Amino acid sequence: MGTVEQTKILGPPATPPAPGRRDHLAGSPPALGNPFCSGFTKESIMESKLRYWEKESPKYNWPHARLLLIAEIIRRAPAGTSVLDLGAGQALLSRLIGPSYPYRALDIVGSTTDEPRVEVCDFDHIEHFHLSGTPYEIVVASGLLEYLENWKSFLRHVVTHWLSPSGLLIISFTNGRGYPKAPVFKHPAWKNMFSLPQILNEMVELGLTVKCVYPLFWGNKRWGLPLVKALSALAIRRENFLYLDRPWVSQFLCIARPKHEA
Repeated sequence: MGTVEQTKILGPPATPPAPGRRDHLAGSPPALGNPFCSGFTKESIMESKLRYWEKESPKYNWPHARLLLIAEIIRRAPAGTSVLDLGAGQALLSRLIGPSYPYRALDIVGSTTDEPRVEVCDFDHIEHFHLSGTPYEIVVASGLLEYLENWKSFLRHVVTHWLSPSGLLIISFTNGRGYPKAPVFKHPAWKNMFSLPQILNEMVELGLTVKCVYPLFWGNKRWGLPLVKALSALAIRRENFLYLDRPWVSQFLCIARPKHEA
């Protein structure tokens, strides 16, 4: 796979979430209110998050395009490659990649799932979580950054403490450029919206080289994957990931490595 030479990119700031909208997969906002808003004690915030995600997490437990693509990328690695899945939900990824890859998973609702490898972790306080078995050769943060109080600190902790120096980081993020006019609604617990230049710049700041960017479409349907891969390959041939920065892209999947391993 080719690599696009990276320097910091001057691009538009991320588009903030439009008020009063929610994601089409999310269901109605919970009666307890947004568990990420101000006015809660630390204990009540954690309790609210757990109550909210116990109901919310099962809605994402289906083989959508993003998850299938992540599983395909992991299966390209040799058997025995260790995988850390952050925001794992019901750990569907573990079943998609099979038993050949040692799998560890963290999620806010880890203790309530039937998957014993999912441990409870509040990602807004990741610095207080002791994770054994580090570093991991592949670290996945899929559908997670939108919810975090400080996503930059989260990524820096992951890259510094949990990702192998020769590892692969796989992250997804919602495209703020086209979101305000998209035929979907905002998730009630989203804190962040992103732009592709913003994330590419952050990868540079973290000492990572982006190997590949996949543009995903609204609806996240698996039948769109051939086009997703074709567009990604075209961006690599053009040596310009910003070619993919289009308003009709719903999410991006970004694959990066530490620079000295790129």
